[in-house]
Amino acid sequence: MLYKLETRNSASVTPLTPRAMSGRRLNRLVKKGSPIDRASLALDLERGAVQLIRTTRAQAAALTKASTGYIGTLARLSEDERRRVARGETSISRLHAHWQLTDNELDRLVERCGADAFWRALDRATTPSCNDQR
Repeated sequence: MLYKLETRNSASVTPLTPRAMSGRRLNRLVKKGSPIDRASLALDLERGAVQLIRTTRAQAAALTKASTGYIGTLARLSEDERRRVARGETSISRLHAHWQLTDNELDRLVERCGADAFWRALDRATTPSCNDQR
């Protein structure tokens, strides 16, 4: 049994301090737990005896029916940019479709792929085309 069912005198009594469960622990219980483990956990979540903390991005998206792509776009924005989106001054869909890598993100990408691969890609992107042959 992966999930320990709390036994109480009354089924309607919830503890004063609910137990915290991380999103990773929840994933483990959902994937490896028995049907009774999952049902017990669901009941404890419903009653407030267990509260989720630090959910994964996929869990947060599922709970809110939000796009994981939009969540990623918002995560890349600065606080000021997020405020502008919240106020409706900037469209999240425009930012999502036209985002650009920051210098730090480019540096990590170059570190991961290697500078030579980037130079080759830059050469391909800037090679003149010969489609104007007459």
